[in-house]
Amino acid sequence: MGSAYLLLLLAALGGTPFHPSDPVVAKKGQDLPVFLEANNPAYWEGVLADHIIVKFRDDYKISQNKAAVENFLLSKGAVEVVKHSRTGANWVVVRLPKATPQAALDYIVRVMKDPRVEYAEPDGWAYAFFTPNDPKWNQQWGPQHIYAPAAWDITMGSMSVSVAVVDQGVQYDHPDLSARFGTTKGYDFVDGDSDPYPANAQEEHGTHVAGTIAATINNGVGIAGMANVRLYSLRALNAQGSGTYTDIADAIRWAAQNGIPIISMSLGGPSGNTTLQSACTYAWNQGSILIVASGNDGRRAISYPAAYSTTVAVGALDSNGSLAYYSNYGPEQEVVAPGSGILSTVPFNSYASLSGTSMATPHVSGVAALILSVNSSLTNQQIRDILRNTATDLGTQGWDERYGYGEVNAFAAVQAAQGGGGGTPPPSTPPSNGNHQGGPDNGGYTWIDSH
Repeated sequence: MGSAYLLLLLAALGGTPFHPSDPVVAKKGQDLPVFLEANNPAYWEGVLADHIIVKFRDDYKISQNKAAVENFLLSKGAVEVVKHSRTGANWVVVRLPKATPQAALDYIVRVMKDPRVEYAEPDGWAYAFFTPNDPKWNQQWGPQHIYAPAAWDITMGSMSVSVAVVDQGVQYDHPDLSARFGTTKGYDFVDGDSDPYPANAQEEHGTHVAGTIAATINNGVGIAGMANVRLYSLRALNAQGSGTYTDIADAIRWAAQNGIPIISMSLGGPSGNTTLQSACTYAWNQGSILIVASGNDGRRAISYPAAYSTTVAVGALDSNGSLAYYSNYGPEQEVVAPGSGILSTVPFNSYASLSGTSMATPHVSGVAALILSVNSSLTNQQIRDILRNTATDLGTQGWDERYGYGEVNAFAAVQAAQGGGGGTPPPSTPPSNGNHQGGPDNGGYTWIDSH
């Protein structure tokens, strides 16, 4: 094992039914890598104990040894090979006959005795982060609050800039979204096909997120998104709003492999996962910026993958400009954005208001898209620096755990991007930046210029 995988003696639970309060104690002779928090009972509440990811060393390619790999995994006690990575990652997921921590730990120990195996861990579930809100909400306060109309004086976006929406499927033929998609719509990692369309009208989360990022500005229809840029729908969550870490990891890798510079993820789970973290690191190293919801538990705990250092963790504000009651916070919090009562697109050809860090995240993704639209030479780190350095400070002066560096400021960010640097803090009183009028999108805004 690498140095990151220190050995820990852990116990099987003696065949008794698992309960979250049961301790995991040492069992003599059983060596297990510390792949996350296997000795923490709460960890098992966020994983699929009967679905195990087995990662082989890169010098032993699964693609060249598929039959041998599958026979080996089945011989160790798996009952089914569930899937291989769809993006060439060197892992495979198997299903065990029992969904218990004991069964998972025992299987992991058995397969890791083989020198070809780099690590093994349970797969996990991630969920869309949204909370239903007052259906009478009928205006877009979010773009105005982060000075988008002033930014639109400089740029409304560019179709040369693309954003991957890793989420539920997006209704890519929605009247407010169809102009944002090209011939390739994305990919469906849930069903394993090239059509990431929502399964039904209840599968609304991805379309809502997409609309906040890029519902077409100034088309006389519906609402205005943050930027007129190209979208890709990477369906990694099912119609119920949940999905596996491995499907999300594949979606992240697909976006990076296809050169998409901005990856927006309004999702997350309570438990970390090596495969998910590796995908985020891969995408960051490929040049993508990953913008991720912090979570909706209202507590000091950033969800995964937002907690990883290669992602930008986004908290949510309510319409008073305070951290929303449901928004997570913590040491990884990077920026905040409007998240409560956000009006956006939903299937089929409709609109609805939702609340959550899921709704805050696409505002930040949209600002990142505006940044790239005025300066396509910027790196992911430079975009990240601009988001941080131009944010409107909230809460305790400077960075803090609740608001991070502050609320994203589209106008200040675009100005900084034009200068080509990492941005400077915005003025204490932002410039006049228009007055959003609501109603049908006639850009969704009215500019009242004072400059």
